[in-house]
Formats: sequence, structure tokens, C-alpha cells
Amino acid sequence: MNEVRNYQYQELIQKLLECPSGEEPEILQAHQQLLDQDFLLTTIAISQQLQETGRQKEAEFLTNLATQLQPYIIENNSSRREEYQNFLLEVLQAEIDSNSDIKIIYPILQKHQHLLDESFAQILQYFTFNYAQKKPEKKQDIAAIIENLCIDIKNFPLGRRANNLEIAITGYETVLKLRPRAESRERWAQTQNNLGNTYYLRIKGEKGENIEQAIAAFNLALQEYTRQAFPQNWASTQNNLATAYYSRIKGDRGENIEQAIATFHLALQVRTRDAFPQDWAMTQSNLATAYKDRIKGDRRENIEQAIKCYDNALEIKTPEAFPIDCLQIGINLGNLGFKEGNWRLAIRGYQIAIAAIEISRSWPTDDERRNEMLADITIVYENIIQSYIELKQYDKAIEYAERSRSRRLVDLVTSNDVYSKGEIPAQVQEYLKDFYQIDLASN
Repeated sequence: MNEVRNYQYQELIQKLLECPSGEEPEILQAHQQLLDQDFLLTTIAISQQLQETGRQKEAEFLTNLATQLQPYIIENNSSRREEYQNFLLEVLQAEIDSNSDIKIIYPILQKHQHLLDESFAQILQYFTFNYAQKKPEKKQDIAAIIENLCIDIKNFPLGRRANNLEIAITGYETVLKLRPRAESRERWAQTQNNLGNTYYLRIKGEKGENIEQAIAAFNLALQEYTRQAFPQNWASTQNNLATAYYSRIKGDRGENIEQAIATFHLALQVRTRDAFPQDWAMTQSNLATAYKDRIKGDRRENIEQAIKCYDNALEIKTPEAFPIDCLQIGINLGNLGFKEGNWRLAIRGYQIAIAAIEISRSWPTDDERRNEMLADITIVYENIIQSYIELKQYDKAIEYAERSRSRRLVDLVTSNDVYSKGEIPAQVQEYLKDFYQIDLASN
């Protein structure tokens, strides 16, 4: 039983002890996912503790509760276990038959997304070890299939993201036990890299420790992914490691960023523009962000390096070719200019982002990511309007307010955040009057 699960059990038991009489069934119904054998054991243990401290009535309540729940949990867990196992067998067979085609895998995951939880992770681990014991000659095959499934679940956009990542971590760690380093060094390194990526994204647990786990996994992968033997994998893992160093919470922030910059430059030794243009652009964008936040060195020089790297990335990540990537890089460049009070740079970055917005017709299907992107887009329009106002180019400010088709963005022009004394130039008032007329006519 892990610490998180144990805490959830205790929290549920506390709710049951504190709730008014008669509300227990409703609370239990809302927490069915916690009703298992370990919950019964925890309930009995807490009952004994209460009895020892003289809280007899509460102890008896929990003992009776455990007695009443036991038949339900035994029956429910048995049927649920069969449901989990059938789902696992179905999706593993699909991984084999489709060669891990997400067009086949994702609909199955979507249909059973309510089963993507900690119990599924445990059954996945048990099934894998049990299968490998019974058929040792198939050990490498099942390890490869499980790893592919973990990749698909990690990238699956639906269900609870935190659960999907936990399943992937459990699966990768199972694969590493099943496929020792000495038996397949390249695949071992591949799994370490996948594990590192998943720990980096992990939602559960302590963020700083998750990043440390990611760094450790990437460094292990690099012991086998040498530049001489696997140059592309080496460069990809260096990029991942650099990203983890940039986000590192433990240690000195300045030193972590220095380590990130140095490691991004290592990746660029292989990820050249001519050989791997898309990878080169991605690493250039990552490097730009590190230079932007660099603590050591001359601030002006760091900003110039960041701008140069963003511009390098945008040579490949154009609005037409890569609208989603271009949008993010444009936003980053614009935000850099906006923060520095470099209004022309801010406008240039935001114009690139807006070009990507107006071209793109493919937005993320994940609701959370789509909402994040919509929030980013709103800020882009707000900031480009303010940047034009700072340059007293009021006609361009109104033009972008009109393009945004958002009354809230037009309100920005009249806000006291922009004009602290509430003094709106007559020219701006005239443009606003024209805009409101256009806006009313279009409604």
C-alpha cells in the first residue's frame, strides 16, 4: 500500500466518523474506488487504535462497518479484477495486431478510461511478471509490448492525466526488472529515457523529487546511449536532460540553468539544422528559454542570445508548417519583449503567434490543454494591443482589438492598467467609437 493510498483511506474513514448518521452510504458510494481489502485492513487497524484510547463507540462503528463491507468488497473486487484483466488482454492484443497504432489503441483506452487507475497499474505489473515466469522464452517480447502500451497510455489525452502517468511509470519500472541492462543495453537505455520523461511530467508525488528521478533516469540512459554508438538517441536524451536541469527545484537555480545551457549545446552538436531541422529548432527554442532566465552572465547578452535562439527556431517552426509550435515560440518571444519593455520585439513575437492562430485549424483535443491555449491566445491579443498603445500606434491597437473580436480586449485599452490616470487620448476615443459601431453592426 503506498503512502498516497493510505492517506486517502484515512481521510475517508475520518469523513465517515464525522458525518451525520445516515450519510455513510452516500459517502461510500462517492469513494467506491477506495473500497478494497486494504481499506478494510486500515479500518480495522484504526478501530483498534481508537479502542486502545478509550473511544469505544467509534471503534465499534468502524468494526461494524468493516464487517458489513467485507462481503461487498470481496464480490466487487472479484468482478472488477476480471474487468481489469479483460481490458488489459484486449489492449495488449491490439498492441500486437496493430503494431501499436494509436488509431486502434486510443478507442479501446477511451472505452475503458474509467479503468485507468492504480488498480490497473497493479494488475499490469502482476500480469507481466506472471506471464514472464510461465513463458520465460517470451520475456523480451512481453517487455516490448508492455513498453509500447505504456507509451500509448502516457500520451493518451483522455482520462485522468495523473493516473495515466502513474500507470506508465509502473509499466516502465516493470519492464526494467524484466529486461536487465546486460541482456539488452540499447532497449534498457530506451526504457530509462521513457521513464525519465514520465517522471518529469509526473503529477503525483513531490515535484522536486520527481525531477530528480527524471535526471537520474536520463543519466542512466546516457551510460548506454553514447554519442559514438547512438548519436540521435544521445542528442535526444541530452535535450531531455537539459530540460530537466532547467526545471530543477533542488540545488542552486543559477547552476541548474548553467547545466541546462551546456547540455542543450551538447544536443545541438548532433541536432544540426541541416541534419535534423525540426529537432534543431526544438532545442533552439528550449535553449532560448534557458538564456532568457539565465542568472549568471551579462543580462543584455543573455537576452540577445535568447532572441537569436527563438529566431533560429522560427526559421523552421513557421506558422504555415508548424502552427502549434510556432504559436508557443511566438508567445515566448513576445512575452520576452513585453517583460523587457521592448515593445517592438513584443509586437514581432505576438504577430508571429497571431499568424499561427489564424492559420491553424488543428487544436488540441484535450480540454485542459485547449483551455490553456485559449487563455494564451487571449493574453497575446491583450499584450499586442498594450504594446501598440505604448508606442502610441493607436490605429494598430484598435485593429488588433477588432481582430480579436473580444469586447474584453477592447476594454483593456480603456483600463486604468494602461492609463493610470484614466486619461484616454481623443484619438483613441475616436477609434473606440468606430470599433463599437463596427462591433454592433456585426452582431
